Amino acid sequence: MRHLIVGVLLIHLSLYAFSQSRDNIWQLSYEPFVPDCGLDFSDGTADTFSVFRDLNFFVTNASICDSSGNLLFYTNGHWIANTNHDSLYNTDHFNPGWATDTFYTDGDGIGCVQCALALPDPGNEQQYYLIHSSFERFYTQKGNWWDNQPYHLSFSIIDMNLDGGLGGISNELKNVYAIEDTLVLGRLTACKHANGRDWWVVTHEYNSNRFYTVLITPDGVSEPFSQYIGEVTKPYFKVGNQKEDNDIGSQAFFSPDGSKYTFVSNNFSVFLFDFDRCSGLLSNFRKDSIGITDINLSSTNGCSFSPNSRYLYVNSYRRIWQYDTYAPDLAASRIEVAVNDEYGAPIQAWFFMNQLAADNKIYIGTFNGTKALHYIDQPDASGLACNVVQHGLQLPTYNVSIPNFPNYDLGALVGSGCDTLSPACVNAYEPNDIKQDAIHLKSDELIQAAIGSAGDVDYYRFSIKSNKNDLKVKLTNLPKDYDLWLLKKNGTLLQQSSHNGLKNEKIIAPDLPEGTYYLVVFSPDNEFDTQHCYSLSYEKTEGSEKEEDEFFFAALEQAYRIYPNPATDWVNIVYDLSSDAVFELFNAYGSKVASVTLYHYFKNRTLNVSNLPAAVYGFRITSNGELMQQGNLAVVR
Repeated sequence: MRHLIVGVLLIHLSLYAFSQSRDNIWQLSYEPFVPDCGLDFSDGTADTFSVFRDLNFFVTNASICDSSGNLLFYTNGHWIANTNHDSLYNTDHFNPGWATDTFYTDGDGIGCVQCALALPDPGNEQQYYLIHSSFERFYTQKGNWWDNQPYHLSFSIIDMNLDGGLGGISNELKNVYAIEDTLVLGRLTACKHANGRDWWVVTHEYNSNRFYTVLITPDGVSEPFSQYIGEVTKPYFKVGNQKEDNDIGSQAFFSPDGSKYTFVSNNFSVFLFDFDRCSGLLSNFRKDSIGITDINLSSTNGCSFSPNSRYLYVNSYRRIWQYDTYAPDLAASRIEVAVNDEYGAPIQAWFFMNQLAADNKIYIGTFNGTKALHYIDQPDASGLACNVVQHGLQLPTYNVSIPNFPNYDLGALVGSGCDTLSPACVNAYEPNDIKQDAIHLKSDELIQAAIGSAGDVDYYRFSIKSNKNDLKVKLTNLPKDYDLWLLKKNGTLLQQSSHNGLKNEKIIAPDLPEGTYYLVVFSPDNEFDTQHCYSLSYEKTEGSEKEEDEFFFAALEQAYRIYPNPATDWVNIVYDLSSDAVFELFNAYGSKVASVTLYHYFKNRTLNVSNLPAAVYGFRITSNGELMQQGNLAVVR
């Protein structure tokens, strides 16, 4: 068994570090000679802003903020700008190729969906990887057609120490080839490794069912490995109104929890895979062929996952569909949730690229460039309840693109064999498998320990020196199904916790007399985990003055941050959890008026309170049926 004994205050964590905020600032629009625009999600909502800058966005769009949400740099695939909207140092001849050097010569960006992606360097907080590709032009094997595809996947490392802190690229770390092969156009996306630090980047070979994967670690970019899975995605080819599966103009994404990978092809086909965050391998291939609809000016091009990772959204220019990825038959789960209303004719706001935002909505750009974004308001809801709001967010200038972000907040896959970076317990107090070797436990201490082998039993002892003491014990952060017992000095069982599985365990023992007592932690099924700790703490008080869980809330009061309070329109909940929780809001009569799920693979969620009357509301946060925190929230008008 391994132990680390710390004061309970040590679990008071820095909440700002929980939510990375790296996707807070969205740079948008392409109009010359007038201010461009963007979105700022710093307060948890989409706030439009205007900005004077030289860089415009056609289709390719990538950017990143620091962990506090301050913009660092952004790119349109043609050149890179720093936070002052000036050229990033030493970015001449960035991303060379036919597209950037010959075709899109105006510098306003390349016409490629997801041709750039910015990632933090896992080994250096001052460096960032910019994954990027241009493309070349060549004659296809089928008919009289010129195709445009990348001949390699490249990366450049941006060092924020250069140019007085504005960032730049050194010559030897610019346009470095990670993969050399003819690849599909765009579809660059990434997912955190199960260790919660490194990055998987997946791309797709041209005219093939071969996927390439590289891993970015503190040591750099790995050699690529590949696997063949699914169906061959063929080059663009059209005879009459019939299109083959083709690889242009479409998106790819990982689900927020990293368990699934999807992409769409231009001919109304949807491809879905399971993804192993440990190995980087795809599996369980599924496909749905929607069929040709609205053939004039229409194709499938956008996709995105709901925050809960269950629902997959796919769109053509004129329609949006929802899939339930939990369903045994992917195709049978398809529901049409929106038909384009042709708003803005003759320049209709057709659906285009998707991006899940910090406010838990999915924003959708417009293919033909308008002053609006669509959004899916409740993407975790099934069917039409997801509420597609067409042209619901008005922009001050014309825009086509939308930025390309992975889930920067995804943490380690706790309990997996490759979660090698989570802090391990210190092996300092073994043995304590019998009463005589029990660890002395003080009130208000927090013990973090591990059940290190099958049959391991952990004993702790404490003393009460006066009569009529109330005892409250909590066993939390369980990596396996562990139980908790309270024993008298002679070994008689006084109480035992009653939960099964990974729920928090609790013992409440009122009016305990003076004496010595023991706490026992064990697994009823002989499960164990040598890497991941459980947490054990207790409090004793004279009489029954405190609420049952007050001591637990004191230990966790800094584990969540709810702001602003008072609130007017939105509330932001910042947290760091190993399992999902629920935030609920109640009025003075005890009726629930609002709620939001706190998914463990995110670090913050937002709740809309704009429709609530001004009042003081009670909130509570529960996880696995256990009350984690409660308090009051004021809504003002």
